[in-house]
Amino acid sequence: MPSDRLKLDEDTFQKLRERILDSSGILVGTDETSRLSLERRLSQRALSLGLTSFVQYEEKLNDGELGSLLDLVAVHETYFFREKKQLAVFSDCILKEIADWEEAGTKSRPLKIWSAGCSTGEEAYTIAILLAEQGLAAGQGIVFASDLSSRVISHGREGLYKTTSFRSSRLWYRDKYFSRAGEGVWRAGEQLRGLIRFSPSNILRSDEAVTELAAKTGFDVIFCRNVLMYFDRKAAEKALRSFHGMLREGGYLLVGHAEGLLPMGSTFRAVRFGQETVHRK
Repeated sequence: MPSDRLKLDEDTFQKLRERILDSSGILVGTDETSRLSLERRLSQRALSLGLTSFVQYEEKLNDGELGSLLDLVAVHETYFFREKKQLAVFSDCILKEIADWEEAGTKSRPLKIWSAGCSTGEEAYTIAILLAEQGLAAGQGIVFASDLSSRVISHGREGLYKTTSFRSSRLWYRDKYFSRAGEGVWRAGEQLRGLIRFSPSNILRSDEAVTELAAKTGFDVIFCRNVLMYFDRKAAEKALRSFHGMLREGGYLLVGHAEGLLPMGSTFRAVRFGQETVHRK
């Protein structure tokens, strides 16, 4: 055992698993590989707090440490324009359909989109770029970007990204909507930042910031991509029920390609646009 690692005993491992699942819906496996992975992820944090055992760390969760634990176990891998074909459906089909809804209505209102589990913000900024390309400005559209990690929300608000975050996007999007902020670092411009509202929020909890935006008309589109795949079935079903309740009638839910077989039940109906499948209320 390296000197910079604490040993995670089986009993404390199970207690941590339960706290993580109950607080976030994230399912940590019961196998030895999962135990060692959690041990590796949390050892440095526990040592930095001056603790000498994971028993002490588990007790620390009642003293404001739970947020840091969830941040360490969540997967924050993301980049701009992830799953491009689905984004093309959103931009070319869904946005145009929503525009037709508004034209048929008697009162216009801002387009409301939720990026749930936004991580460091690349998805939210991607959505904002697509809105800007449709001519929507601040006041005409709102992208609500939430994550249970305050650290990644702060990153999103700052709007600073390295070149690797643009690995799947056309560089002219970067050059149009971002400015250089150093060697290999780019800052999101005011046009995008004005469209996005970042807020720490847990999709399994009734959060005031989310319910306020969903009030009366509901969200037009909810993105929750590559998030629910880490949840257990019960938590995923709870999140889906919440999304259904917060969407306007006819609104869309977009999940990741790896999540296409989620237990949608009878609340959502699958809608195909070419080879892409999305879900509609």
